[in-house]
Amino acid sequence: MVTERTDARIAESLTELLDFAPLESMVFGGWDLQFSNCYEGALHHGVLPPHVLEKVRADLETRSRVLETVALFRAKVVDVATDAVTVEATGNREKLDALIRVLQPFGIKELVQSGMVAMGRGGRSITDRALRPVERSA
Repeated sequence: MVTERTDARIAESLTELLDFAPLESMVFGGWDLQFSNCYEGALHHGVLPPHVLEKVRADLETRSRVLETVALFRAKVVDVATDAVTVEATGNREKLDALIRVLQPFGIKELVQSGMVAMGRGGRSITDRALRPVERSA
């Protein structure tokens, strides 16, 4: 049976035999390992940018200006109606706030922003934690 003590001895023996670089000095695919968890690292590297959906008034007179603004922010039009355009954008908070500010004069009909999401560690799900075992009589 392998224990933590055995693992430590094996790791120590390997490091004596082979020349290893310290983990703190390594970079994997552009990710440095300076963060205490993956979420912080992903946020820092822009892998999990905030997300926004905006429904903006856009009639025939203003539609071209709205579309130009959307293009400037590298956002994406996901729906077009006769009186509105729905825009999807991701990026850092400053970029999204600036996009909202620039589109406000056109009239924002609806706005949805993602917040921070989290999931517990380990194999159990939230429902596993919430549910209690039911005792059945024989």
